[in-house]
Amino acid sequence: ESKRFAPMKAMVVAPAIQALELAEKAGASGYEVVALVSDFSIDNCRLNAMLGTYSKIEHLQDTCEPTVIFVSGQVPEGIKQSLAKNAFESGIQLYVLPSLYEIMLAKSRLDQVDDMPVLEIGVRPEPGKEQMKRLMDICFAAVGLVVAAPIMLITAIAIKLDSPGPVFYRQERVSQGGKCFMVWKFRTMTDGAEKNTGPVLSQDDDPRVTRVGKILRAMRIDELPQLWNVLKGDMSIVGPRPERPFFVEQFEKEIPEYSTRHTVKAGITGLAQIAGKYSTSPEDKLKYDLLYAKSAS
Repeated sequence: ESKRFAPMKAMVVAPAIQALELAEKAGASGYEVVALVSDFSIDNCRLNAMLGTYSKIEHLQDTCEPTVIFVSGQVPEGIKQSLAKNAFESGIQLYVLPSLYEIMLAKSRLDQVDDMPVLEIGVRPEPGKEQMKRLMDICFAAVGLVVAAPIMLITAIAIKLDSPGPVFYRQERVSQGGKCFMVWKFRTMTDGAEKNTGPVLSQDDDPRVTRVGKILRAMRIDELPQLWNVLKGDMSIVGPRPERPFFVEQFEKEIPEYSTRHTVKAGITGLAQIAGKYSTSPEDKLKYDLLYAKSAS
Protein backbone atom coordinates (compact mmCIF):
# COMPACT_ATOMS: atom_id res chain seq x y z
CA GLU A 1 0.00 0.00 0.00
CA SER A 2 1.40 3.36 -0.97
CA LYS A 3 2.17 5.93 1.71
CA ARG A 4 -0.39 8.26 0.17
CA PHE A 5 -3.23 5.87 1.02
CA ALA A 6 -1.83 4.64 4.34
CA PRO A 7 -4.24 5.08 7.28
CA MET A 8 -3.79 8.23 9.37
CA LYS A 9 -1.87 7.69 12.60
CA ALA A 10 -3.98 8.37 15.66
CA MET A 11 -3.34 8.82 19.37
CA VAL A 12 -6.17 8.13 21.82
CA VAL A 13 -6.29 9.97 25.17
CA ALA A 14 -9.01 8.73 27.52
CA PRO A 15 -9.62 7.21 30.98
CA ALA A 16 -8.74 3.50 31.02
CA ILE A 17 -12.41 2.51 31.33
CA GLN A 18 -13.14 4.21 27.99
CA ALA A 19 -9.78 4.09 26.18
CA LEU A 20 -9.98 0.62 24.56
CA GLU A 21 -13.51 1.17 23.25
CA LEU A 22 -12.50 4.52 21.78
CA ALA A 23 -9.36 3.01 20.22
CA GLU A 24 -11.39 0.17 18.67
CA LYS A 25 -13.91 2.63 17.19
CA ALA A 26 -11.08 4.74 15.76
CA GLY A 27 -9.53 1.58 14.26
CA ALA A 28 -12.88 0.52 12.79
CA SER A 29 -13.14 3.96 11.15
CA GLY A 30 -9.85 3.43 9.32
CA TYR A 31 -7.33 5.08 11.66
CA GLU A 32 -4.11 3.36 12.74
CA VAL A 33 -3.97 3.74 16.53
CA VAL A 34 -0.27 4.15 17.34
CA ALA A 35 -0.55 5.38 20.94
CA LEU A 36 -3.00 4.85 23.78
CA VAL A 37 -2.83 7.22 26.75
CA SER A 38 -4.92 6.74 29.88
CA ASP A 39 -5.12 7.68 33.56
CA PHE A 40 -3.40 4.43 34.61
CA SER A 41 -1.58 1.61 32.81
CA ILE A 42 -3.71 -0.76 30.73
CA ASP A 43 -2.80 -4.46 30.91
CA ASN A 44 -3.52 -7.11 28.28
CA CYS A 45 -4.02 -4.54 25.53
CA ARG A 46 -4.85 -6.24 22.23
CA LEU A 47 -3.82 -3.21 20.17
CA ASN A 48 -0.42 -2.89 18.53
CA ALA A 49 0.11 0.57 20.02
CA MET A 50 2.45 2.29 22.47
CA LEU A 51 0.89 2.64 25.93
CA GLY A 52 1.36 5.29 28.57
CA THR A 53 -0.24 7.41 31.24
CA TYR A 54 -1.21 11.10 31.01
CA SER A 55 2.26 12.19 32.17
CA LYS A 56 3.75 10.56 29.02
CA ILE A 57 1.56 12.38 26.47
CA GLU A 58 4.30 14.65 25.09
CA HIS A 59 6.83 11.78 24.91
CA LEU A 60 4.38 9.49 23.08
CA GLN A 61 3.36 12.27 20.71
CA ASP A 62 7.00 13.01 19.82
CA THR A 63 7.78 9.29 19.40
CA CYS A 64 4.70 8.19 17.41
CA GLU A 65 4.07 11.44 15.51
CA PRO A 66 0.28 11.04 15.19
CA THR A 67 -1.59 13.24 12.72
CA VAL A 68 -4.86 12.86 14.63
CA ILE A 69 -5.60 12.88 18.38
CA PHE A 70 -8.86 11.63 19.90
CA VAL A 71 -9.44 12.90 23.43
CA SER A 72 -12.30 12.00 25.74
CA GLY A 73 -14.36 14.74 27.37
CA GLN A 74 -13.71 12.93 30.68
CA VAL A 75 -9.98 13.72 30.54
CA PRO A 76 -8.92 16.39 33.10
CA GLU A 77 -9.47 19.96 31.89
CA GLY A 78 -5.77 20.91 32.07
CA ILE A 79 -4.79 18.07 29.70
CA LYS A 80 -7.56 18.97 27.23
CA GLN A 81 -6.44 22.61 27.26
CA SER A 82 -2.82 21.62 26.66
CA LEU A 83 -3.78 19.33 23.75
CA ALA A 84 -6.04 22.02 22.27
CA LYS A 85 -3.25 24.63 22.46
CA ASN A 86 -0.81 22.20 20.86
CA ALA A 87 -3.27 21.33 18.06
CA PHE A 88 -4.03 25.02 17.47
CA GLU A 89 -0.32 25.80 17.05
CA SER A 90 0.89 22.65 15.25
CA GLY A 91 -1.99 21.89 12.90
CA ILE A 92 -2.60 18.41 14.31
CA GLN A 93 -6.25 17.36 14.05
CA LEU A 94 -7.83 17.13 17.50
CA TYR A 95 -11.19 15.42 17.99
CA VAL A 96 -12.88 15.78 21.37
CA LEU A 97 -15.55 13.32 22.47
CA PRO A 98 -17.64 15.97 24.20
CA SER A 99 -19.18 15.64 27.63
CA LEU A 100 -22.83 16.65 27.94
CA TYR A 101 -21.74 20.02 29.33
CA GLU A 102 -19.53 20.60 26.28
CA ILE A 103 -22.46 19.64 24.02
CA MET A 104 -24.54 22.32 25.77
CA LEU A 105 -21.77 24.81 24.98
CA ALA A 106 -21.67 23.80 21.31
CA LYS A 107 -23.13 26.39 18.92
CA SER A 108 -23.88 28.71 21.83
CA ARG A 109 -24.42 32.38 21.04
CA LEU A 110 -21.42 34.57 21.77
CA ASP A 111 -22.41 37.71 23.65
CA GLN A 112 -20.65 40.41 25.66
CA VAL A 113 -21.08 41.74 29.19
CA ASP A 114 -19.13 45.02 29.48
CA ASP A 115 -15.77 43.94 28.02
CA MET A 116 -16.15 40.22 28.84
CA PRO A 117 -17.00 37.62 26.16
CA VAL A 118 -19.76 35.27 27.41
CA LEU A 119 -21.54 32.25 25.94
CA GLU A 120 -25.30 31.95 26.21
CA ILE A 121 -26.36 28.36 26.95
CA GLY A 122 -29.91 27.39 26.07
CA VAL A 123 -32.35 27.25 23.17
CA ARG A 124 -33.35 30.79 22.23
CA PRO A 125 -36.99 30.96 21.00
CA GLU A 126 -37.36 32.15 17.41
CA PRO A 127 -40.67 33.84 16.44
CA GLY A 128 -42.67 31.71 13.98
CA LYS A 129 -40.25 28.79 14.03
CA GLU A 130 -42.61 26.39 15.88
CA GLN A 131 -45.56 27.36 13.64
CA MET A 132 -43.51 26.87 10.45
CA LYS A 133 -42.27 23.48 11.63
CA ARG A 134 -45.84 22.41 12.51
CA LEU A 135 -47.06 23.43 9.04
CA MET A 136 -44.24 21.43 7.41
CA ASP A 137 -45.05 18.44 9.64
CA ILE A 138 -48.72 18.47 8.58
CA CYS A 139 -47.77 18.66 4.87
CA PHE A 140 -45.13 15.91 5.06
CA ALA A 141 -47.34 13.62 7.18
CA ALA A 142 -50.40 14.01 4.94
CA VAL A 143 -48.45 13.38 1.74
CA GLY A 144 -46.45 10.60 3.44
CA LEU A 145 -49.59 8.70 4.53
CA VAL A 146 -50.98 8.78 0.98
CA VAL A 147 -47.69 7.74 -0.67
CA ALA A 148 -46.95 5.05 1.93
CA ALA A 149 -50.46 3.53 1.91
CA PRO A 150 -49.59 0.65 -0.50
CA ILE A 151 -46.40 -0.18 1.49
CA MET A 152 -48.37 -0.11 4.75
CA LEU A 153 -51.02 -2.46 3.31
CA ILE A 154 -48.38 -4.99 2.16
CA THR A 155 -46.65 -4.65 5.56
CA ALA A 156 -49.89 -5.36 7.43
CA ILE A 157 -50.49 -8.53 5.36
CA ALA A 158 -46.88 -9.70 5.91
CA ILE A 159 -47.12 -9.22 9.70
CA LYS A 160 -50.39 -11.20 9.82
CA LEU A 161 -48.92 -14.07 7.78
CA ASP A 162 -45.64 -14.16 9.71
CA SER A 163 -46.80 -14.37 13.35
CA PRO A 164 -50.00 -14.36 15.43
CA GLY A 165 -51.04 -11.07 17.01
CA PRO A 166 -52.17 -7.56 16.05
CA VAL A 167 -50.71 -5.61 13.11
CA PHE A 168 -50.23 -2.39 15.08
CA TYR A 169 -48.61 -1.78 18.46
CA ARG A 170 -49.49 1.12 20.76
CA GLN A 171 -47.15 2.25 23.51
CA GLU A 172 -46.93 5.20 25.91
CA ARG A 173 -44.05 7.57 25.15
CA VAL A 174 -42.76 10.92 26.48
CA SER A 175 -42.49 14.04 24.31
CA GLN A 176 -41.99 17.82 24.71
CA GLY A 177 -42.32 19.10 28.25
CA GLY A 178 -42.52 15.56 29.63
CA LYS A 179 -46.04 15.11 28.18
CA CYS A 180 -47.06 11.48 27.50
CA PHE A 181 -48.86 10.21 24.39
CA MET A 182 -49.60 6.86 22.69
CA VAL A 183 -47.25 6.11 19.78
CA TRP A 184 -48.29 3.85 16.88
CA LYS A 185 -45.93 1.33 15.26
CA PHE A 186 -46.13 -1.81 13.16
CA ARG A 187 -45.59 -4.80 15.46
CA THR A 188 -42.05 -6.17 14.95
CA MET A 189 -41.83 -8.45 18.02
CA THR A 190 -43.72 -11.55 19.05
CA ASP A 191 -47.08 -10.73 20.62
CA GLY A 192 -46.64 -10.13 24.39
CA ALA A 193 -42.83 -9.94 24.11
CA GLU A 194 -42.49 -8.18 27.48
CA LYS A 195 -45.27 -10.08 29.29
CA ASN A 196 -42.85 -11.98 31.55
CA THR A 197 -39.90 -9.57 31.59
CA GLY A 198 -41.43 -6.10 31.94
CA PRO A 199 -39.96 -3.17 29.95
CA VAL A 200 -36.66 -4.12 28.23
CA LEU A 201 -34.66 -1.96 25.81
CA SER A 202 -34.34 -3.38 22.30
CA GLN A 203 -30.86 -4.44 21.14
CA ASP A 204 -29.24 -5.48 17.86
CA ASP A 205 -30.22 -9.09 17.00
CA ASP A 206 -32.99 -9.06 19.63
CA PRO A 207 -34.42 -12.63 19.79
CA ARG A 208 -37.93 -11.24 20.39
CA VAL A 209 -38.01 -9.68 16.91
CA THR A 210 -39.95 -11.64 14.25
CA ARG A 211 -38.62 -12.48 10.75
CA VAL A 212 -40.74 -9.76 9.13
CA GLY A 213 -39.92 -7.48 12.07
CA LYS A 214 -36.18 -7.63 11.24
CA ILE A 215 -36.87 -6.41 7.70
CA LEU A 216 -39.24 -3.68 8.90
CA ARG A 217 -36.69 -2.43 11.46
CA ALA A 218 -33.80 -2.51 8.97
CA MET A 219 -35.84 -0.40 6.51
CA ARG A 220 -37.51 1.67 9.30
CA ILE A 221 -40.93 0.75 7.85
CA ASP A 222 -42.18 -0.05 11.37
CA GLU A 223 -42.19 3.70 12.08
CA LEU A 224 -44.56 4.66 9.22
CA PRO A 225 -47.76 4.61 11.36
CA GLN A 226 -46.22 7.44 13.38
CA LEU A 227 -47.10 9.75 10.47
CA TRP A 228 -50.57 9.64 12.10
CA ASN A 229 -48.99 10.79 15.40
CA VAL A 230 -47.37 13.67 13.49
CA LEU A 231 -50.66 14.65 11.87
CA LYS A 232 -52.32 14.68 15.32
CA GLY A 233 -49.55 16.90 16.73
CA ASP A 234 -48.09 14.34 19.18
CA MET A 235 -44.79 14.28 17.32
CA SER A 236 -42.74 16.01 14.65
CA ILE A 237 -41.09 14.43 11.59
CA VAL A 238 -37.66 15.30 13.03
CA GLY A 239 -36.81 15.38 16.73
CA PRO A 240 -35.50 13.20 19.56
CA ARG A 241 -37.00 9.69 19.49
CA PRO A 242 -39.66 9.47 22.23
CA GLU A 243 -38.84 7.03 25.06
CA ARG A 244 -41.12 5.13 27.42
CA PRO A 245 -41.82 6.72 30.85
CA PHE A 246 -40.22 3.72 32.62
CA PHE A 247 -36.88 4.29 30.86
CA VAL A 248 -37.11 8.11 31.04
CA GLU A 249 -37.32 7.82 34.83
CA GLN A 250 -34.38 5.38 34.84
CA PHE A 251 -32.21 7.50 32.52
CA GLU A 252 -32.92 10.70 34.49
CA LYS A 253 -31.50 9.02 37.61
CA GLU A 254 -28.35 7.92 35.72
CA ILE A 255 -27.97 11.03 33.52
CA PRO A 256 -29.19 14.24 35.26
CA GLU A 257 -29.20 16.15 31.93
CA TYR A 258 -31.51 13.62 30.24
CA SER A 259 -34.66 15.76 30.62
CA THR A 260 -33.10 18.49 28.41
CA ARG A 261 -34.09 16.43 25.32
CA HIS A 262 -37.72 17.23 26.12
CA THR A 263 -37.22 20.92 25.29
CA VAL A 264 -38.29 20.07 21.70
CA LYS A 265 -41.08 17.86 20.32
CA ALA A 266 -40.25 14.16 19.82
CA GLY A 267 -39.77 12.98 16.23
CA ILE A 268 -40.03 9.96 13.94
CA THR A 269 -36.35 10.34 13.20
CA GLY A 270 -33.56 12.51 14.55
CA LEU A 271 -29.85 13.17 14.55
CA ALA A 272 -29.25 10.27 16.96
CA GLN A 273 -30.95 7.84 14.55
CA ILE A 274 -28.99 9.07 11.53
CA ALA A 275 -25.59 9.08 13.26
CA GLY A 276 -26.11 6.26 15.79
CA LYS A 277 -27.34 2.66 15.92
CA TYR A 278 -29.97 0.70 17.84
CA SER A 279 -27.21 -0.17 20.35
CA THR A 280 -25.82 3.39 20.76
CA SER A 281 -25.79 4.28 24.46
CA PRO A 282 -28.53 6.59 25.84
CA GLU A 283 -25.86 9.15 26.80
CA ASP A 284 -24.45 9.32 23.26
CA LYS A 285 -27.95 9.53 21.80
CA LEU A 286 -28.67 12.37 24.24
CA LYS A 287 -25.64 14.27 22.91
CA TYR A 288 -27.05 14.13 19.38
CA ASP A 289 -30.52 15.11 20.65
CA LEU A 290 -29.05 18.17 22.40
CA LEU A 291 -27.10 19.16 19.29
CA TYR A 292 -30.32 18.99 17.28
CA ALA A 293 -32.31 20.98 19.86
CA LYS A 294 -29.66 23.73 19.79
CA SER A 295 -29.05 23.89 16.03
CA ALA A 296 -32.31 22.97 14.27
CA SER A 297 -33.11 25.54 11.59
